[in-house]
Amino acid sequence: GKLQSFLAVAAQTLESFVRSLDEEAKTQTEDHNSQEHQFVLAMAGTITNIAAVTRGRDFLSSSVLLDTLMKLLELMKPGVFPKLKVLMLMALYNVSISVKGLKCISENPGLLPLIWNLLDDGDWEVCLHSLRLLQSVLLEEEVLLLLGSALLDPDLHARVGRLTSSVQASLRLAAQQTMEDLQALQQ
Repeated sequence: GKLQSFLAVAAQTLESFVRSLDEEAKTQTEDHNSQEHQFVLAMAGTITNIAAVTRGRDFLSSSVLLDTLMKLLELMKPGVFPKLKVLMLMALYNVSISVKGLKCISENPGLLPLIWNLLDDGDWEVCLHSLRLLQSVLLEEEVLLLLGSALLDPDLHARVGRLTSSVQASLRLAAQQTMEDLQALQQ
């Protein structure tokens, strides 16, 4: 019960925060040190930590929170509050480590378009964690069947390809590995 209530509150808090970011963006007063920002980051961090343990992953796989995280990532404009995006992506990645969690995430039709957009986010850490999530997807045969031809899209390959020349070594490496995984699918 307690964890369920926390996740429900977390989902609502994150959602109202992200929706307010849009209005804030108009005035360009994004104060990353504000208490509200710190609180939201702490909440997202807690979700990421819950997702890092097996029981937490299983629990999250059966909650609406995953859909909320994906919806919020979709709503956030490129370059806006990358720290929060990274934590949400890490939570999704942690859940994707378990097959049950991965299936749950992959059943959301918004997953690939989301990863696709985030690969162009402009913040290298956001790109890196999007790639890691994509790699998780590429490792599971059942999920590959589910997503099928979308993974063969030349535009997706082009986006990943662009990241292989990143100045950030960890991003470049992840992009190279992902390209290999994508090319293996075409065989």
